[in-house]
Amino acid sequence: MTPRTFRGNTLEEARSMASAALGDEAAIVATRRVPLTGLRGLVGAACWEVDATLEEKKEPTADESSQRRTPFALTAYAAEPTKELDEQFGALRAEVRRELREVKAALSQPAHELSALEADVGAMRETLEALVPRGSHRRDATSKHLVALGVEGPAAKRLSRAMRGAENPRAQLALLRAGIAAEVRTCPSPLAARGKTLTAVIGPSGVGKTTTLAKLAARERLERNRSVLLISCDGFRVGAIDQLERFAHLIGARFAVAHTAEELAGLIEGANEAAVMVDTSGRPPVPDGVEGLLARPIPGRERHVILCATAATRAVDAQRLARVFGPLRADALCVTKLDETEAPAGVLHMASATRLPVAILCNGQRVPEDLREATTSAIVDLLSPAAPASSLKEAS
Repeated sequence: MTPRTFRGNTLEEARSMASAALGDEAAIVATRRVPLTGLRGLVGAACWEVDATLEEKKEPTADESSQRRTPFALTAYAAEPTKELDEQFGALRAEVRRELREVKAALSQPAHELSALEADVGAMRETLEALVPRGSHRRDATSKHLVALGVEGPAAKRLSRAMRGAENPRAQLALLRAGIAAEVRTCPSPLAARGKTLTAVIGPSGVGKTTTLAKLAARERLERNRSVLLISCDGFRVGAIDQLERFAHLIGARFAVAHTAEELAGLIEGANEAAVMVDTSGRPPVPDGVEGLLARPIPGRERHVILCATAATRAVDAQRLARVFGPLRADALCVTKLDETEAPAGVLHMASATRLPVAILCNGQRVPEDLREATTSAIVDLLSPAAPASSLKEAS
């Protein structure tokens, strides 16, 4: 049907005219504001025009008629489910109304009754405070201090318990240092051995295994004047073999590469050097892989397998390293990159996760200067120097 145009002073008036002429089923096609002509148009007057039409009704097909006669999901319109839902919603509405009435009644209580309620709440608060052990605020300060040191996980919980009962920051510091000493064991490094040794460094890529092995090899050659065979099993990391070979050349050590467990076993068995040192790839070990040989005793040599991790290792990462490299049966830890963090809590996290003693501490890239054998006092000083006493005081 062709649209008809209706004009009015307002838009509503024009729409009403369209409805009056075409009925309630009229469809508005367009609306527009039109300036008037003549004198009224000169002063800016305008009117509204509406284009309206009647929609043509389309007769439904036989398929559409049959579909309309049968509702979708007919079972949803059954009487019993609807009645049951109405009953459930009615009960819910009644419960909500009852609770609202109770709230309004409580708010309208006299002042003396409210005072009694406040007194009951105060008594409950006093009871709860009495149940909290004394010094809990100090434990809060202790927790903040441990967070500042980067200590987390099970080690943090044990240290926090160890510091309970301290009456002042100085006492807290003393308990903290004693707790750290109890958490971390130490053991001699391979440099203390006198006979033939096999020393292998294991751990994830990037923690400084190759540099650590070079430091140990340099100490063996330059300070102890012992012969050294350096073996690289790291064919995965680009440049790893070349890096260790350059170190071997600089310190006068023999160098070899082992790509399989059989090659590594042959090199160790045929070595005449006093110290055989093995650098691994850092990938997760496999039973028949080249590193798998290191998990077994080595005939004729004192075995040292050292798990390396950085000083910034988090507790969750320490747990993962303990699981991944556990099959290689490390007997000591080496904590590296102490110079790259202000919170060397990785010492605690690795000791807690692996239950292994710490043998070596590394605090830089210089070979062989930036390596020292681990001692309890050195580790305690790393994690709790004299300064933290003031931070404990501020936190409390």
